[in-house]
Amino acid sequence: MAGEGEEMGVIARLPWWAKLGAKLILARLPVPYGVWRRVGLFRHGEMNVPTLAVKTFDAYYHRAAS
Repeated sequence: MAGEGEEMGVIARLPWWAKLGAKLILARLPVPYGVWRRVGLFRHGEMNVPTLAVKTFDAYYHRAAS
């Protein structure tokens, strides 16, 4: 039986810079946005809920101000 955290995939363990580099390369391929969104690789921001957008902004603002 796998312990907690062992079920994380290889992608979850990659450093952020490797994920970013892979996404930059994949973004150049002639694949429609809808396909990438369905497989979970690329998604436009989800700040269409005003209260969530303001809450997120406030959190970043207070973190930067302190």
